[in-house]
Amino acid sequence: MAIVSASSDVINPLDDHLGYQLRRASSFLMTVLARRLTEIGLTATEASVLILISSNEGITQSEIGRVLGIKRANMAPLTASIERRGFVARRAVDRKSQGLAITDAGLTAARDSERLMLENDRALFGPLLPRERKIFREFLDPLWKDSTE
Repeated sequence: MAIVSASSDVINPLDDHLGYQLRRASSFLMTVLARRLTEIGLTATEASVLILISSNEGITQSEIGRVLGIKRANMAPLTASIERRGFVARRAVDRKSQGLAITDAGLTAARDSERLMLENDRALFGPLLPRERKIFREFLDPLWKDSTE
């Protein structure tokens, strides 16, 4: 049995696959962000949900799921967790639906999350000029937005 040693001469044919490169970049970015968010005891998903609720008082779980691409089955436990921690409270929207309202603790957590996410963006994408950021976003948006609508 031959032993293959790790070497810098290894050819990775996946380097030319843009999907593979995007997945690797996303994985790296989310790992760095997750480390930053441990400072405030939140996951990236929890932080995203709190930021969304803080900007959309009364938003429903199904609306959050649709906007953030979170499956319906995952929304109930996620909402229960942030509600238990005192970050959100349920409010009647109409006779059938309940929306979510941010609490003072939730607003603090949302603001801290936003700050950490912006720091993360600056650390990782700081060298990009505003024009380059705009082009990058315009390229990425259709890749995932078309699949969620």
